[in-house]
Amino acid sequence: MSRIADLHPGRLAGSAPPPLFTARTIGVPLGLACTGAASAALGAPALAVALVATATVCAMHILAPWVRTQSRRTGGAIADALYLAPYVLFFLPYVLWALAVPPAWGWHAWGAVAALLCGLAFQGVDAKSWRTLFTPDIMRLMPATRPLSAALESYQLMASAFCQELFYRGVLFVVLVPEIGAWPTVVVTSLLFTLEHFGNRWGTTAHAKGYYLRITLFAGALGALAAVTGSWLVALLGHLVFNLVPAVQLSARAVLTRASFREEIA
Repeated sequence: MSRIADLHPGRLAGSAPPPLFTARTIGVPLGLACTGAASAALGAPALAVALVATATVCAMHILAPWVRTQSRRTGGAIADALYLAPYVLFFLPYVLWALAVPPAWGWHAWGAVAALLCGLAFQGVDAKSWRTLFTPDIMRLMPATRPLSAALESYQLMASAFCQELFYRGVLFVVLVPEIGAWPTVVVTSLLFTLEHFGNRWGTTAHAKGYYLRITLFAGALGALAAVTGSWLVALLGHLVFNLVPAVQLSARAVLTRASFREEIA
């Protein structure tokens, strides 16, 4: 067993994770791959590439956690490496596709301001819940969050924002825009972005149904900014701001619940 597993995940009390292999987690990447093959046969190679590329991203949501489970069968440094491997593996498909189809790294100042406001606005829709979750008394009532867990989960939130924008508003725009145009690309990439989140094993347990509508609209707004400005970095800024809120809340919980954590492990 990994020694790091003793310090993560951060909830001392909580339910077991959802099953890794389900109709949804297997069906989403398989469906994307099959639709990609059909698109290639129908003479839409760019769409086929986009669908198959997204299928590889979704498939990693199965492979990476499975690798982590293997840490239970060994010990020492190997177990620690297997336990931490998903924090690299999750992002590997995004990076490999970006190396294969590198997007431009242009910047747009006014677009950046719009993206900043966009990220704040879409988190602001849930402002009431966030105000509650940031209340110190409420955070102290939550299960204690270990500092290592907060750091790893915050890293994953910010790294996800970077890699997803690099892929959806970077790579896929390069692939799709020449074939189907900018605005259809915004629609397609927004739907693929949402499908990735839905295909995750936490997809229907961690989020309410309204969440998927919100992230589809959010992805559409980021895509529109990327289409208008020609910069995926603008979309990245909006996504980083959006993900920064839960990352800060995790860090605050780790600080405020540190005493409770020490009491529970004493």
